[in-house]
Amino acid sequence: MASSTRPSSIAKTKVAASPCPMMPRSVDVQAARGLKDTTFDGLMDATSSASDALAWCMSVHLLPTSLLCPKCAKDMRLDVNNERRRCSRSLCRTERSVRTSSFFAKSKLPLRKLVRLICHWAARAAVTKAAEIVGVNEQAAMQWYTYCRDVCSKEMLSIPVQIGGEGHIVEIDETSLKKKSKYNRGKHFPDYWLFGGVDHTTNRWFGIVTYEDRTKPTLSAIMKKHIKPGTLVMSDQFTSETYVDPVSGAHTNGVEGAWEIRIKRHLKAMRGMKKSLLPMYLDEYLWRTWFAPPQATVTEVLRVIVRGIVKYYY
Repeated sequence: MASSTRPSSIAKTKVAASPCPMMPRSVDVQAARGLKDTTFDGLMDATSSASDALAWCMSVHLLPTSLLCPKCAKDMRLDVNNERRRCSRSLCRTERSVRTSSFFAKSKLPLRKLVRLICHWAARAAVTKAAEIVGVNEQAAMQWYTYCRDVCSKEMLSIPVQIGGEGHIVEIDETSLKKKSKYNRGKHFPDYWLFGGVDHTTNRWFGIVTYEDRTKPTLSAIMKKHIKPGTLVMSDQFTSETYVDPVSGAHTNGVEGAWEIRIKRHLKAMRGMKKSLLPMYLDEYLWRTWFAPPQATVTEVLRVIVRGIVKYYY
């Protein structure tokens, strides 16, 4: 945690120019319009039956509204009850599941239950609780939560994760993700470390799992990549040739502890987690800061994740 008695630092880094933003696809615009009036409670009602769930998924482009036969290029008719599409040409009669090539393709669970699992993931509901409410086994709910985190990972890879800038204060810190032994007895668990920083102005943050490598060159490289030039950096333990001390550290009074208050408390669930799962969970926590509005409601998070699914699966 940062301390007001320690000097802060000013970043001296070079940042690559951001790529030109891409124009949104028409389907993304249509999906956003369809989601405009969507609320958590409203979606619970909209998924009360199989036909209603199918209609909603099509209205926000989670599923295509039409499909051409892959064999004869004729329109395929929709069979709502069986979630199938059949070629309208009598001599062809090719069939396809409405879920083919969609976000829902890997699951055989009812569509309405899958949509509701997305809702509970957006609400940060525990897997066990979501499974109980929706009426699925815990393993199925856990797998569906993983699919949502996959979308978060794709989104985070699509943007330059940089915080700070002129006039911004960034607090850097590190947190152990080691599972604690009860009373310091018994099995000893591997120690993984998360190094990152939080912007006091925007509340956006970055975090990198450094595992056992916490050397100065490694942490310096991370800061150069994720902190913009001109940033005032606070730390009570990290020093580097890349950063120089300002004239006075008085500005740190009253702004310390953002990492502890805003970030660290959300990372408790990662302690003791398998090494292979750490990046995915970290991407979810980052995504909720970078893609959802500040202090986002469950409904707002739900809209953003659905837009992300459409972006990568439609």
